[in-house]
Amino acid sequence: MKSELTINNIHLKFTHLDKLLFPEQGMTKGEVIEYYLKISPLFLRYVKKRPLTLQRFPKGIQISGFIQKHADFFPEWIERVSLPAKAEPMFYVIANKKADLGYLVNLNTITFHSAFSTIDKIEYPDMLVWDLDPSDSNFNKIMEVAFKIKEFADLHHIKLLLKTTGSKGLHLYAPLNKQLHFDEIHLFSKIVANILARQFPKQITTEQQKVNRKGRVLIDYVRNSYGQTAVSPYSLRALPGAPVATPITWDELGTTVLSSKQFNLANIFDRLKEKGDIWRKAKVMNPNIHTLILQINQEYKKIIS
Repeated sequence: MKSELTINNIHLKFTHLDKLLFPEQGMTKGEVIEYYLKISPLFLRYVKKRPLTLQRFPKGIQISGFIQKHADFFPEWIERVSLPAKAEPMFYVIANKKADLGYLVNLNTITFHSAFSTIDKIEYPDMLVWDLDPSDSNFNKIMEVAFKIKEFADLHHIKLLLKTTGSKGLHLYAPLNKQLHFDEIHLFSKIVANILARQFPKQITTEQQKVNRKGRVLIDYVRNSYGQTAVSPYSLRALPGAPVATPITWDELGTTVLSSKQFNLANIFDRLKEKGDIWRKAKVMNPNIHTLILQINQEYKKIIS
């Protein structure tokens, strides 16, 4: 790729394009930048106006990278937002346009994590997530738990979206309407996780410590809290093979999708050419979800007291 490009009327200089970020695949920084510039129309759809956390790997994925939350040196043309925190306010970066993405990836950002709320109503999420975290590499366990959550959601007329994490697990999303505070969403997600953990104690746990999980799948509801993030749709993961966190359909899970790392930089564009943007096509709407959540919170609150 070219070392200099003008994008969104902004002149960008890209450096060290031949640096190996994925040594096993011989994949360079230039190829990672090309990926994000090509995927940008789709990627930005899901991160725009959301505070981002960057996972940067200046020496490639075989050397520990670091997490960057505070946006302390970025150029003025990249939007930043100051968010309340227990100590001092944090300044998070926002990627709203292709040039923003190009600049951030040039900093050796491989993985993007985005918030569950947008900056217009930062304490009122528009997404709820159940993060399924395995205790081992058995993806069948993850799939079984995913379908159990779906059964609960279907019973309560809540529609869910599905995404591979590009690592070991799955993310199940319930689109929200920004009417409930994080506190209510956190409570609801905790209630559902606890109900299922009690119904299926040999398969499901809410225990955060891996040593205490005993092979069970963790339903991580803690992410549904102010300031938390999850890997962004279509983000690369800093793992061998350059896997991509990818939206999938429920029909695909267990039939054509059998691994969280199934989609990667080498095949993601073929998938998009064939399937398009799965989430946009789904048109999932939960118009009355705030009422349902409040009802369930009131009904089941006693189980976690």
